[in-house]
Amino acid sequence: MATYSRKHIKRIAELKSLLSGSGPDRLKNNQVAIQKDGSTYRLAFRDELGVYHELANVGEAAGPTGPGGYTGPGGHTGAQGASGALGVQGETGVQGPAGATGVKGIEGIQGETGVQGSAGDQGETGPQGAVGPQGSTGFQGSTGSQGDTGLGVTGPQGDTGLQGSTGSQGDTGPQGDTGLGDQGVTGVQGDTGAVAFFQYDAGTMTGDKEINWSLGKKQEVTISDGAAGSVFYFTNGIAGSNTTLIIDYDVNQIPTFTGLYWSSGTQTSLTGQTGVYDILSSYADGSRYFVQLSTNFTQA
Repeated sequence: MATYSRKHIKRIAELKSLLSGSGPDRLKNNQVAIQKDGSTYRLAFRDELGVYHELANVGEAAGPTGPGGYTGPGGHTGAQGASGALGVQGETGVQGPAGATGVKGIEGIQGETGVQGSAGDQGETGPQGAVGPQGSTGFQGSTGSQGDTGLGVTGPQGDTGLQGSTGSQGDTGPQGDTGLGDQGVTGVQGDTGAVAFFQYDAGTMTGDKEINWSLGKKQEVTISDGAAGSVFYFTNGIAGSNTTLIIDYDVNQIPTFTGLYWSSGTQTSLTGQTGVYDILSSYADGSRYFVQLSTNFTQA
């Protein structure tokens, strides 16, 4: 029997795989065979007509190895052994120390403050309401009780002199006759006199100015040069009285007031212009003056 080297057998297997495999050079519908011609073995394929075509030949020194035997069927896989008991869980390892806190980042630079918007225009001052009617004078309080009489010692009374004898009463004379004639007619009552209203002229203001309310509850004063920065002050206000001060202007100057009580504690400014009138109404309680200023009166 011819003997083939491993090299020859490997080459035959490669050629057989090339011809009958799935590569790009495979020959379709062909069978590969080994043909012996004397002492030479040839590798050939047989076509559909049964004709053999030589591909390669190998001397007897390298005869092919016979085909391998069939591999026996595999044995059955044995049953899987029972799982072993679950082992005890190991103790939890000691927790490692906490890592150091990271370095705090640098604080960012604060942005610049934006430009503040401009203030809106102030609206016009509304018209001043009319001055309310003057309230009636309150009732006069009752007179206080009289104090106790002093305890001075009364001196001794002198002796009473002797009373003289009473003379005899004379006879009453006869009553005279009633005069003749009817009683005269009562005269016609005269007309009720007119109520007098009075306004006091307080003059001009050229510096600090006193308004003395004992001179009249209605007064008028004229602002003249030198009044700028000067002050009004009130005196002799009668408790329970309402007063009115009319202010007119010869010059465009603005004085102020002192010692008065204003709404919300804020003094209202005078107009300070010629051709207009300001009116200050006040109520006196004996020591304080509560005031309200109406400004910019002009003829419509």
